Amino acid sequence: MSARRVMSVARPVRQAAVLAAVIVAAISSGAAPARAQVAVGGTSPDTAGSSMSWLTRRFSGQAQLFSEVYGISGMERRRPGSTWRVIASPRLGLIGGTEVGMDLLLSSEGNDARQSINQVAIEPSWGWGQLHLGDFSKDYSPYTMQGLRIRGGGLDIDRWGVRASLQGGRSAALIPSTVDGPSYRRNIIAASFGMGRVGERAFDLRLLRAQDDLVPDETPVFDTLGVDTLPADLRPQQRNRPQENVVAALGGSLRLFDRRLALKGELAGALLTRDLTSPEIVPDSAGAPVGGLTSLRTSSSGDAAWNLDAAWQGRSFGVRGGYESVGAGFTSLGLAYLVNDRRSWNAGGDVRLLRGALALQGRYQQQQNNLQAQRVATTTRDVMTGTVVMRLPANLTATVVGLLSTAGNDEANDTLRVDNQTSTVNASLSRPWKLAGRNASATVAYAVQSTEDLNPVRLTPKVSVQTANLALSLPVSKWLTAAPAVSAVLPSEGTQGENVLGSLRLSAQGLKAITASGQFTQTFVSARAVTTAMAQFGWTLPGDLAFSLQARWMKFGAQGVRPAFSERFLTTTLGRSF
Repeated sequence: MSARRVMSVARPVRQAAVLAAVIVAAISSGAAPARAQVAVGGTSPDTAGSSMSWLTRRFSGQAQLFSEVYGISGMERRRPGSTWRVIASPRLGLIGGTEVGMDLLLSSEGNDARQSINQVAIEPSWGWGQLHLGDFSKDYSPYTMQGLRIRGGGLDIDRWGVRASLQGGRSAALIPSTVDGPSYRRNIIAASFGMGRVGERAFDLRLLRAQDDLVPDETPVFDTLGVDTLPADLRPQQRNRPQENVVAALGGSLRLFDRRLALKGELAGALLTRDLTSPEIVPDSAGAPVGGLTSLRTSSSGDAAWNLDAAWQGRSFGVRGGYESVGAGFTSLGLAYLVNDRRSWNAGGDVRLLRGALALQGRYQQQQNNLQAQRVATTTRDVMTGTVVMRLPANLTATVVGLLSTAGNDEANDTLRVDNQTSTVNASLSRPWKLAGRNASATVAYAVQSTEDLNPVRLTPKVSVQTANLALSLPVSKWLTAAPAVSAVLPSEGTQGENVLGSLRLSAQGLKAITASGQFTQTFVSARAVTTAMAQFGWTLPGDLAFSLQARWMKFGAQGVRPAFSERFLTTTLGRSF
């Protein structure tokens, strides 16, 4: 091998070794300020030291190593005997405000029967943009893309009043065998374009397309369409099928009258194909051509969702209200969670009186389903909440919170009838003060909760539960604080026995590099007694490494045929912010 080729191979190896050494040194030295190199006797400054100091000033982030050991006596193990997680998010600031970041999550809790929990992401950013590579989550709106992590890439740009974003990747991996059939490999591409200042005067256009990969030789065993107007035992069963989804949404915000009036809303339409193996139909015959975005099939359906919110904020009061409608067929595969087939409206406000000493707040919301009259009955849910906060003499603060929730429908079938309500009233009184020059506090609270179900089949008489709480925080010494608390669930209408929970927490603070706390909780229940003991220890090690150790022991008493058992947890965490 020629000397030139040897040098060409050795050069990248040396560069990689130097870069690794620099990163390790930066993590070890943290973000300490650079020390000026002073020339002595005409000697030039240490250039290597200056470069290292420049790097440590721009290197930041967090890294954490977590482990847990679990044990149980008296019954079969409910968790793995040991687990571990590694989390790291280093950030390196470069010239011109550019920042390169990386997010890493590795865990032993992975399982071939579910989606992988491991995550790795690199996300460099600069003054007007950011790049995503690996596992990341970029939210657009509640109707398009939100709360979903994908594995792929993305680019965000925000400059000159224009916002643009593009992301694409895989949101689910293939799992051949699950309870509901296979979980298909799903690919998603989403884009957003907007103009104006968010929250002031702006509009945004958002698009999303998701498609599952077909599994060869995989044929449906069950019908893919369920009709909810049929009795439950006569409905065709549903199994996971490869799907395709297209969503388009337009959202905007506007502020008027010196920003006192705020308006915002969003309108979205979605087309979902529930089974990509179902027969294809001609778009023109359906009167809804979709071009090259997707193909219409016999299992395709579309629907819309929209919302509008308005708020007026005055000097001592505010009012707000909103309306939302989500069609029964509206679905976005870019959302981690969505409840469709509902319409709701809400109204509320707040007012401050007596120079802010008294604050009143209230809200009312009503929600209904069965928007397309597909079901026999429509369920209506009403929720009313109210809050009163008042500052009293002697540094006392009184708070009263009330809630009333009802749900009902006009179903003639007693089995499917819904008619229940829940009410809660919670009052508390708190007072902070100084004890031996240190902060102390006391809080007393009382709550009443009532629940009633008038369904003739599962008739549940009105059940009322009263709860009383007392919590103190008392300084024992300069570095030790005690926080005893007692909570009692008192028997009332429809209940038997009592439940008393007592706890004592001791926390040590102010000691150099060391923190410690302990808590003991004993629950006395008419049915089952539960005892919990927990201790936590924290120590700042050299190099600003934070180490914590937590031990928890729980004992459950016997209940009927259920035997007594105890569980033990020991967790350790080693982390550093740099």
